[in-house]
Amino acid sequence: MHHAYSSLTAYLDLDACALVVSADDGRTVQRIDLGPPRPHGYYEPDQLEAALVEVDLRLVGQWIRDGDGGAVADVTQR
Repeated sequence: MHHAYSSLTAYLDLDACALVVSADDGRTVQRIDLGPPRPHGYYEPDQLEAALVEVDLRLVGQWIRDGDGGAVADVTQR
């Protein structure tokens, strides 16, 4: 990710087994593959944070579960 964004959101997409990072205008700027599906669709917060660090992002605040069983969090560039 080469562009500096003022606001980024990471969404845990359980169907795609990926973290999808979007800019404040809704554009997807990064897709992070999380590998094979987890039992019961559960990912540990530490695993999600490690995936963000690998692409030079870091968590701001905490993960908030959504109605689809996924989660969403604000992230920022490192």
